[in-house]
Amino acid sequence: MPALTSMGRITADIEVDNVKGEGISVYVVPDEAQPVDLIIGRTWLDLHHIAYIRIGNRVHIGYREDEPFRNFPNDENISRICLKALEATKLEKNTVDLVRSRSESIENGLIMIENPSEDIGCLLEVKDGKTCVPLVNIGDKNIEFLKDQCLGRAEVIELCSNVKVKERMQSSNNLDNFKEKVTIILGEINIDSNFENERKQELVQLLNEYRLLRTKYCRVRKHQLNKNEY
Repeated sequence: MPALTSMGRITADIEVDNVKGEGISVYVVPDEAQPVDLIIGRTWLDLHHIAYIRIGNRVHIGYREDEPFRNFPNDENISRICLKALEATKLEKNTVDLVRSRSESIENGLIMIENPSEDIGCLLEVKDGKTCVPLVNIGDKNIEFLKDQCLGRAEVIELCSNVKVKERMQSSNNLDNFKEKVTIILGEINIDSNFENERKQELVQLLNEYRLLRTKYCRVRKHQLNKNEY
């Protein structure tokens, strides 16, 4: 979807692995807006009574007062998959672009690419063994990727099925009539005047697609590339 239109907002009690968080604000979006039924982010994980640890592709959750990870065994290996360029690609200098890639290890599902130096990650959906990797070239030279060259490594995300959601109240009296648009338009961003109009529209579409993650779950960073703000 190029942009997200919320169908409404509810307040719910969410329980994961017998750990309960109350009064969580949840935005309701169309089914096709995301590949999973529910995305649980920082609004739930950062509650003061919840503790969690991620090992490999699994997240373990418990009540903080129980000190659930005091003697927790670390016997799981982190399995990372290689994302290879689907074709020879050139990444122009001072640009942000999506590079098509493939993986032989996963056919369909979700993967997480992390940047440890900035403590941020990117959630990608894999379909038929293919996905698009967002890459940034802040250098003054073009970068060329060969076909089958490794673009990066990612972890396979295991979806959690032990989740209970109990609606407490509706934040709006009429959910069907409540619309919250968060569309980014071209006039709101600064783009190099040398960019072709088609490329500008592609960037706007890319920003709107990632606007779906506009929660406390992720942090949005502004990158300044040669005085051009994206």
